[in-house]
Amino acid sequence: MTVEIKEISKRSEVETAEDDLPQRLAPSGISSEIDYLKRLKLKSQIAINGAGAGGLSEQEKAIASFKSLEDTRIEKYYSNLIKVYQASIVEVEPTDETGKKAKLDAKMKLAYLYSIYGYKNLYSLAHDLSEVERVQKSNDEIKELSNTLGVNT
Repeated sequence: MTVEIKEISKRSEVETAEDDLPQRLAPSGISSEIDYLKRLKLKSQIAINGAGAGGLSEQEKAIASFKSLEDTRIEKYYSNLIKVYQASIVEVEPTDETGKKAKLDAKMKLAYLYSIYGYKNLYSLAHDLSEVERVQKSNDEIKELSNTLGVNT
């Protein structure tokens, strides 16, 4: 006796996507902008309160003042992106040609970044730009090391 199995209904693309969703979800490694701003505010409060009262130990001051290379890179890009964004939304007088050109340049910079990285909030965009810089530096270090070892790349 043989048994024949027939598919009763085909899964739709939506059902397939829903079933595969847990495998495709992965942590991005990006902490939220709000968490970042909270950490920044907490650091400033610790620095102000610790400096005024003299109540912080050397270890606590070292911890409060610690900033990783990743934090430094993100801060650099984030502050620059905020400046570009502010320049793109500033009110300009109709007769101010240089102001109109600066505003248009800022809008074009943002549009170009969004076309490459997708439309994201400025903090996520800063994180992506920071990651690109980190990878470039890592690649440069690897190239330098291979050159010092006599391996041609």
